[in-house]
Amino acid sequence: MLTNEQMKKGRFQKWADARRMLRQIQETLQSGGVVQVTTRTRSTLYQKKHSGMFSARKDGVYVQSGKSVVCLNGCVIRFGRYV
Repeated sequence: MLTNEQMKKGRFQKWADARRMLRQIQETLQSGGVVQVTTRTRSTLYQKKHSGMFSARKDGVYVQSGKSVVCLNGCVIRFGRYV
């Protein structure tokens, strides 16, 4: 068993940040907005119908890509209204 002094500071921070980001993504999509995810080579717009494709794990936010999932750590994520 670990004592308080032995525990790492911020050890649950990534998990909390991932859940916060997922909540913001879901709120944007449910309100009719769009979420733009940009990597080095591709930019993808997600709409309300894609809201089930996102998930949060202990190490970050993921989005479904075919039969696998892609980690969004390090990607640029923008939130906006649908035009």
